[in-house]
Order: sequence, then C-alpha cells, then structure tokens
Amino acid sequence: MEIGVMALITKFRERPGARIAWRSEVECGYMVGEHRGVRVVHLETYGSSARAIPGKVSQSIEVDAKGARELVRILTRAFPEIRSD
Repeated sequence: MEIGVMALITKFRERPGARIAWRSEVECGYMVGEHRGVRVVHLETYGSSARAIPGKVSQSIEVDAKGARELVRILTRAFPEIRSD
C-alpha cells in the first residue's frame, strides 16, 4: 500500500532536559508500506475521548529502515528487558 507524504524522521537527537509527561492515553495505529520505493512504517495517534473530535488522527510520523534501526537501538537501551522478548 502506498503511504502519503508525512513527517519522515531522518534523525533522532537525545534531549536529556526534555520534560516527560503525558496528559492522556491514546491508541496508536500503524501500517507498513512504501513511498517512492522506500519501505516505511507509518505511525499515527488518535485524539482521546476528551478531544473535540475523538478518534481523529492527531499526529503522524514515519520511519524508514535507517530510522527504524536507530529507534530499536534507543528502545533497547531504554528498556533492556525487551531484548529477551
């Protein structure tokens, strides 16, 4: 399936001083597809029940193989216990 033009993450930058907090819990949908011959994973979150339009796509991002490798590295460093799963 062809994926539309969204924000393709090209670089991750650690930000130790960033604030970590969430206001609500939401669902994240994903799909795997191609755009211009490049395989990507598309992630999108949906508005919570407290939003004006619950369930509407709120944010969308995409990663290619390079971004996915970097994200896996970040996640396994943050959560060492997932390496055995």
